[in-house]
Amino acid sequence: MVRAQAAALLAVLLAAGAATASPPKDAFTPAGKALAKSVSLRLSDLPAGWKTSASGGTGGDVTCATFNPNQSDLTRIGHAEANFASADSLGAAGSTVGVFSSAAQAQTSWNRLVRPQLVRCLASIFKQGISANSATATIRSTGRLSLPMTAPRRASYRIVSDVVTGGQTVRAWVDVLLQGRGSADTVILVTSVASPPSAVLEQRLAAAIAGRLPAQ
Repeated sequence: MVRAQAAALLAVLLAAGAATASPPKDAFTPAGKALAKSVSLRLSDLPAGWKTSASGGTGGDVTCATFNPNQSDLTRIGHAEANFASADSLGAAGSTVGVFSSAAQAQTSWNRLVRPQLVRCLASIFKQGISANSATATIRSTGRLSLPMTAPRRASYRIVSDVVTGGQTVRAWVDVLLQGRGSADTVILVTSVASPPSAVLEQRLAAAIAGRLPAQ
């Protein structure tokens, strides 16, 4: 049961990626989609033994009553997701990349979303998603995560929770690494059960994404 939790946790948080009351308008272009895909995490970014896993999807309909930034005046021209699981199935990592019609729009989106309320919103969405999967979650802590990152726009958070499923309680960590430059904003989600995610791995993933972000 423990080994199934990391992928399930990642799916819940990826579903939260689009969980705003008024998301950006989507007008995808071939160039925008190609750029988003080029920025996404790749299997080669992960240590040996990691494998590609199925997408959790971003069609989540859960929202936060106290934090629902209106993004409907923005236009997204590209979107891409990538998801991976560790060799022992106790960890998972995924990225979501959004490319906007201009660098100014990407910055506007960042300014609206990356606020102190964000991590509390994510924790709330996490609990909702876990409950929808016949389990319960108790949030133990939320807050900033100290992690060196190099992208011009950057922020990182950690959620620690206890998840009860099938009569078993497991400690779960969810790390949220946000980066952006030019017209692209990205989220890396790293989940782990039984032990915290590796800081070395997270820096490696953040650096890989930062190196592929567009200049404009």
